[in-house]
Amino acid sequence: MKDERVSDHIRFPRYSYRVSRRTDGMSGYNDVMGRAVLICIINDLADVVDAVEDLRLPSRPEDRARLRIERRKMCDSVIKGANDLTAIFDSVKTESKYTDLAPKNLPQYRNQICGQLLNPLRKSDPRRATTYGRPFSFTPYREKLRIILSGIERELRRWLKVPREETRKSTKHGGQQQKSRSHRGSSPPNPGLCTVM
Repeated sequence: MKDERVSDHIRFPRYSYRVSRRTDGMSGYNDVMGRAVLICIINDLADVVDAVEDLRLPSRPEDRARLRIERRKMCDSVIKGANDLTAIFDSVKTESKYTDLAPKNLPQYRNQICGQLLNPLRKSDPRRATTYGRPFSFTPYREKLRIILSGIERELRRWLKVPREETRKSTKHGGQQQKSRSHRGSSPPNPGLCTVM
């Protein structure tokens, strides 16, 4: 029986599944449909989780304990972000989402995931200091992940015409919410689904 991997917790859009990465480094579907590009993005995010999980941690107890916590947070953030993207796609009922071409900016996020997350993580060795002499940390990768997921969510919502949650609420409640928000003063807005924990 195949051992379960952390990346198995990533959910793919309905009627799709994970595709193994080929020897040329590419993975996923080879077409320009928006659904296919999204599946490829989620496929790449699953590969990021595998890369994080496969990294060998240092033997020094304090460094190992710190990186175990950081690694868990990194994996949780990727899984939550990927599942939120799937939830947005699956929430749309229109059939055109299966045939629409990908938005112009959506495919570029595949390059960002591979160039800023997947490839650097695969080449990393947490047992050694970075080129700047600092201990290895997953924190910079989580920050890059947050920015990338935010951009993907923005493109996905624009393409599928899915408003952000706070936009929907403000439309429903109108001026009453604006008055309530100004009365509370510093109440932060809902950051959206794809929020890195």
